[in-house]
Amino acid sequence: MSNKGISPLFATILLIAFSVFLGVLVMNWGESYVEKRAEFVRGVSQINAGCDAAQLSLVLLKDVPQICQTNDYVRLLLQNGPEQLHDLKAGLIGKAGIVNLDATLGQPLAPSSVTEVKILKTNIGDVEQVRLTPKIVRDNEIIFCTKILSFEPVPNC
Repeated sequence: MSNKGISPLFATILLIAFSVFLGVLVMNWGESYVEKRAEFVRGVSQINAGCDAAQLSLVLLKDVPQICQTNDYVRLLLQNGPEQLHDLKAGLIGKAGIVNLDATLGQPLAPSSVTEVKILKTNIGDVEQVRLTPKIVRDNEIIFCTKILSFEPVPNC
């Protein structure tokens, strides 16, 4: 009788070694993939936490929101929450057009502070809606928050 094949014991050992090798390879690849996804999710949650802390709102005096418009600008009194606000992106929607401004604050808005903001309106007629998008700084990068504040109607001053 000639020995042309491998013994069943040797074949079993080869299959187990091959299976362990593939398992280690897949586990290493999966670990790096999961770490990358976790870093992404962690970064998004930190941004959302910062945006939630911004808590920008209109000041109410005698239950009247402090927003109004003149022929030249829209005036708002804003109250900030516990997070420093880097800036605001503003959008004015008027009867005759739309104005978008990337920066409306002259300097960052400190936590828990109140400020007056005047946004120039240029040839858009009466403003029907004001939309504000807060910007915060995370890891030396300016980030737009997904929370957009919308105010309407905008009465005359």
